[in-house]
Amino acid sequence: MMKMYNASCVVLQRIIVDGSTYSQKGVIDVAYNFLSSFEFILILHMMKEIVGITDCLCQALQQQSQDTLNVMQHVHSTKVLIQKLKDDGWQALLKDVVLFCEQHDIYIPDFNGTYVAHHGRSRYQKDHITIEHHFRVNTIFIAVDKQLQELNARFSEQTMEVLTLICVLVPKIFLYNFQFIHHALCQSLGRIGHSNTFYSIDQLVHLILTLPISIATTKRSFSTMKIIKSRLCERMKDEFLVHNMVIYIEKEIAENFSYD
Repeated sequence: MMKMYNASCVVLQRIIVDGSTYSQKGVIDVAYNFLSSFEFILILHMMKEIVGITDCLCQALQQQSQDTLNVMQHVHSTKVLIQKLKDDGWQALLKDVVLFCEQHDIYIPDFNGTYVAHHGRSRYQKDHITIEHHFRVNTIFIAVDKQLQELNARFSEQTMEVLTLICVLVPKIFLYNFQFIHHALCQSLGRIGHSNTFYSIDQLVHLILTLPISIATTKRSFSTMKIIKSRLCERMKDEFLVHNMVIYIEKEIAENFSYD
């Protein structure tokens, strides 16, 4: 939008002059007045900053192959950058907005002046609120706080901690390291007779080492189900389906079965 700002203004001005009806000209005139206001330019730059911060996280969440630990790092960095935008980003943002307005001949208000609400709401406002306070607190801070609230609601500290710990059980990420370290740990516990003393650790290592086999077996079972339970066999009962799947999956063993 910022790159197409001049072109958008030219199009709106032509419609105002050459519009087919007065109502169309009136609607476009209102849109042009808002488009060429300081408030719109401020919101435009604010959205550019917020979208720029959250873009990496959005792309990471859309990738199905993205590992959970990497996503949690993106979530944490996004929260930090958004909070930094709220705490330290106002002056830099205001500077960019003023520069943009000067380049496009847009009226810049007196930030120390009293803010007057439009659309008949001025009698409800506080007289001591300045224009700078309105734009900084009532516009920027509210938008940034909503982004932080959304992130904290979906990715609380407890949720992030749990998801980070779950990454330990993802074989694609950590299996290579576990193959040697934890297998040696399991053997050492059994050799010195401490496997019963540290029972939980011993069981966790066994779970991690056997997890890839369990996942492969589960995937194999679902693949077998798609083959056996075809469109012509949709009414197959569960018990009969299980028996067929066992024979199909363990067909090497089933070959030794006797028909007698």
